[in-house]
Amino acid sequence: MNAHEAKTVRIGLHLGGALLARRIRAVLAGRDWSVTELGAAPGPGELDGLDVLLLRSGAIAELPGRREHPGPACVVLLEGESDPRFVEVARWGAHAIVDRDDLDGNITHAIEQALAGAVWISPTFAGRWMELMPPILRADLGTAEPLFGESLTRREQEVLDLLTQGLSNSQIADRLILSTGAIKFHVSNLLRKFGCDRRSQLIARHGAGAGRVRTAV
Repeated sequence: MNAHEAKTVRIGLHLGGALLARRIRAVLAGRDWSVTELGAAPGPGELDGLDVLLLRSGAIAELPGRREHPGPACVVLLEGESDPRFVEVARWGAHAIVDRDDLDGNITHAIEQALAGAVWISPTFAGRWMELMPPILRADLGTAEPLFGESLTRREQEVLDLLTQGLSNSQIADRLILSTGAIKFHVSNLLRKFGCDRRSQLIARHGAGAGRVRTAV
């Protein structure tokens, strides 16, 4: 049993529309999740105790950046594939990105992945993530720097170093005395930070850069 199976998961909705809120409530119905609709501009007190914040893309302007104020895991609903806030949402630090009209299963899966500490993007936006983000941010395959100006944690740097040596997840776990699940989590974060969709691309990108990337203290 994981930590979230031991208690009721609390989800806050900040969607700004009765129809959308009703639809999302219907999607979440039947789960052992407590769902609460937040005010128009929720303050820090309203976010306390939440496990997940589910919000529309336009609402991120009302909230602090994720890196400065971690808070609950955040799942952001974009308004279709051409939502102009796509880059802004990715920079802000959403744990999961889905389309407001996405399949019900994708929305619940995004929440589950956010709860597990993973980063997840709906298939609707996968192509845009890979094809549009690097050009927009002038990040080409020849750089070993993460996107969005993010730094790597010391553990992520250790995992990346071993990954580029060709070690498998289980081998890295043995070397760092961690669980395989923990290594998968770090690899997922590395893929997101470098804008990669597979390990081989991450290894190629890191190998093309000179030296170690910036590491957070």
